[in-house]
Amino acid sequence: MQCPYCKEFRGNSKVRGYPVKEQLNWHIESKHQDKLNQKGDRK
Repeated sequence: MQCPYCKEFRGNSKVRGYPVKEQLNWHIESKHQDKLNQKGDRK
């Protein structure tokens, strides 16, 4: 799984207890906050 915005993030399966999808969400929220706000589909 990789970030749709920057293609840099790849899920780290070594982080225990957190699914890769959640890690990706955190990455997007921290790195691409401006893109999220533009889309207007923020929950």
